[in-house]
Amino acid sequence: MKESDRKTLCIAIQAVQDRIVSLASELDENGNTDYQQNIQIDLYDHEMAADVLKEMYIEKQKGVINFPSYDRLVKR
Repeated sequence: MKESDRKTLCIAIQAVQDRIVSLASELDENGNTDYQQNIQIDLYDHEMAADVLKEMYIEKQKGVINFPSYDRLVKR
């Protein structure tokens, strides 16, 4: 995998993780049931995307020494 592809994958993982945190926070703050349902659907979709990206990352991480662990990548 090219270095630029690894960086792109890292950026995508972090962006999806940031959105998950944002959606979870918004879900806690909002009392509108219809709006909450939309947020829950969006949150679920992002969590599923995060799972796919995690699998891709772990696969691409094999054999690469300077790749941070997935957990380290998503914790900021």
